[in-house]
Amino acid sequence: MIDENVECFRLTPAYCLFNKIAVFEQNGSEIVFMMQDLSNGFLQKKMEKAFLNYLEELKNVCKCPEKFSKKPMISFIQGSPEDLHRCVSKLYNMKHFFSRNGTDSVCVEKNEDTSCSVSVLLDSIICDARKVRATDIHIEGNSVRFRVNGVLENHFDLQSGKIIELIERIKMLAGMKNSDKRECQDGRFIYGDESSVLLRVSVVPVLSLFSENAESVVIRLLDIENIPMKICDLGFNFYQMSKIREFECLKNGLILICGPAFSGKSTTIASILTEIKSENDKKRKIISMEDSPKYLLSDISQIQIDERYKNSYEKALNNIFKQDSDVIVIGEIKSEIGASTALRAALTGHLVLATLHCSSAGEAILRLENFGLSRNLVSSVVKGVICQTLEYDGEKKVLYADVAFPSEKFCEKMKTYYSENQIEQLFVHYTNYSQILESTLSSFKEKISKDFEFEKEMDEKNKKMKHQIFIPADSRGRKTRKRVI
Repeated sequence: MIDENVECFRLTPAYCLFNKIAVFEQNGSEIVFMMQDLSNGFLQKKMEKAFLNYLEELKNVCKCPEKFSKKPMISFIQGSPEDLHRCVSKLYNMKHFFSRNGTDSVCVEKNEDTSCSVSVLLDSIICDARKVRATDIHIEGNSVRFRVNGVLENHFDLQSGKIIELIERIKMLAGMKNSDKRECQDGRFIYGDESSVLLRVSVVPVLSLFSENAESVVIRLLDIENIPMKICDLGFNFYQMSKIREFECLKNGLILICGPAFSGKSTTIASILTEIKSENDKKRKIISMEDSPKYLLSDISQIQIDERYKNSYEKALNNIFKQDSDVIVIGEIKSEIGASTALRAALTGHLVLATLHCSSAGEAILRLENFGLSRNLVSSVVKGVICQTLEYDGEKKVLYADVAFPSEKFCEKMKTYYSENQIEQLFVHYTNYSQILESTLSSFKEKISKDFEFEKEMDEKNKKMKHQIFIPADSRGRKTRKRVI
């Protein structure tokens, strides 16, 4: 009896890559090949002969399934390089790999060197991630997952052996040590020629029941084509956008963009920078210090903070002062060093934009104070706080935002206000909560109205059916209908 897992005719990834052909689908003796060049008649004849030899071998096996005994049907379709790569990557999902050494040497044994085919697998994963606009690729255990709109989605599962080869390939490209599997490593590399993307790689050792030296890999995609949206497209209302544009025109001060993880803070700050750059027509020098940049922005100097190469916030800031900058961006304030860097830059006459993990303007002030900053200095440099979060409204994501700025005598009152609620009252707030509520209610009313009209229409049809009866056809074969009185 033939094992169902090894019935299908398969080509090895290396063969597919070299000859630009792959098996698109197969149902018993019916098979469809995908080719990049349909004019290659020699390769088509070679595939036909190999497939017919494969069927002959199956017929000689005892209890051959009936679907393999039918008349062979072989067809060819054209596919792009991306489609072929996707077909090749599916080979790694199989637990068993079927191979037969025919006269044409189409298939090879399992122990073939598949380094080139692993590169095709990585190429396919990155292409798929870019198509769905994923921000991160997670490779852990036997699974490959994408983070799309802040949510992790499973892409596919791989063989354990292929996962190891894939991780080794990634570590080699990122300049890491493949022999070291018990140490956290960071690296990056550029993928693609025409449409390139910067990939930042983080590898950490993890515990696993299946392997002694298991590793978790997370790849951040920094796509130059992933252009940030405009401020007007993010979900802010008219009053909020007008206030944000006032923030953009400031010559100095600190603007905080706050919110939980995956709330769109990086997108908001990138959109503000893009608007500052376009409105001022490159008249303002913008420098960004980021530990993990999400966007690659043209005409903006982005500095990667990396302690391994002694490129700290403090050292970068000292050099930024020599770069004659107008606007300074600090990717995320998450330590005393980042907080003091933001304060120092704001006090020296620069407009500083920074992100912070908190939920309100009052909490933002207390967080900076907890980082060791003087409340008097913080209150003197903070010019505005943008608090935001993303929530699902059905299948659509909605931005809940609060744009706040200090009220009159803010610095004086801060000396005697200590709780978060008290500090929150010292800000003037512009929110979009009412607009979201109105749109939600209107869509809810529209849905109820459609349901009501549908039910009303169905009731009318049912009433008509109740007042009519159907009788069999008359002698002439005509169906008659009588109305009941």
